[in-house]
Amino acid sequence: MEKSAIKFRVEYEITPIRFVDVFCPSCKDGFDARGNGMRDDGGEIYDEVDLNFSVFKCPKCALDFSTRGKEIEIEAE
Repeated sequence: MEKSAIKFRVEYEITPIRFVDVFCPSCKDGFDARGNGMRDDGGEIYDEVDLNFSVFKCPKCALDFSTRGKEIEIEAE
């Protein structure tokens, strides 16, 4: 009996985020999302998926806001 390899097909790979800015929904100020935010489970923001489940505090107007359950837009540079 010949052994066959287990095959995978990868459609995309989630890569770690190096830099990411988020824009406050109240004052519209852009700021470092990783420095002023975290996943809502307390972990670090690592990749684009984490941006859907994160909480932030705007350093300009002090608004606390969450992305969970909200539509987000990711603009690649």
